[in-house]
Amino acid sequence: MYKLLALDLDGTLLRDDSTISDRTKKYINLARDKGVKIVLSTGRPLQGVMQYVEELSLLGDDEYVLAYNGCVVYNTSTLNPIVDNSLKGTDLKDIFNLAKDNSLYVHAFTKDCCYASHKTIYSDCETLYNKLDVKFIDFINDINDEDNIIKVILIEEETKLDSFYKNIPKTFFDKYYIIRSLPHMLEFIKRGNSKALGLKALIDHIGIKRSEVIACGDAPNDLDMIQFAKVGVAMGNSHPNVKSNSDFITSSNMDDGIVTVIKKYIL
Repeated sequence: MYKLLALDLDGTLLRDDSTISDRTKKYINLARDKGVKIVLSTGRPLQGVMQYVEELSLLGDDEYVLAYNGCVVYNTSTLNPIVDNSLKGTDLKDIFNLAKDNSLYVHAFTKDCCYASHKTIYSDCETLYNKLDVKFIDFINDINDEDNIIKVILIEEETKLDSFYKNIPKTFFDKYYIIRSLPHMLEFIKRGNSKALGLKALIDHIGIKRSEVIACGDAPNDLDMIQFAKVGVAMGNSHPNVKSNSDFITSSNMDDGIVTVIKKYIL
């Protein structure tokens, strides 16, 4: 019997308009009635996922959410982290200098806010979609070396980011886990962090076995979580590499793909 269903948000649980269908909510409740724990696992900050935690009634002393691609695992009642693996200000400065040399836009995230150098459509999106306070700073002079930075995102048009990625120095790959969360976003988190490792820390904490876990996602940053779970599910709208490395391909996020998973493996 499966005891935990880990769900990515964007492109997986959420439709393209960032809503959850009534049918999907109904089947999530049916899965919970069977004793299955629902865990949202996202690259978003905590502030950007809490509206869905509340919508699905996942607030509780024994409820959890994976934020920032598994860098931080929060209890949804206390909002205290059970896992918190952050970068430091020195890391942000190194990544910023690499981005600046290639004319890329930078967002850096702390537990309280998002840092950016100037206002853009992307900084507006952090406020609109992730409910984050955005502070505009000088990345070199306003950041202390020991400041805790959860993750750094570099933003640019897809083809430019493709070219940039191919030329990132090896030393950065040695030091950071670098993942493509969206075609126009490249994320840097502390090496040793991922959705899979965040999920492992959570199931160890609550006493669930890996063999009792189902994970669903659509993007490259979901792949390690999909491969970690006993049943790894790719959405119908998934990146081709995610589909080819999954155990099951469900329908798309626009066609209630999560419902198909719950009916097949839980009900």
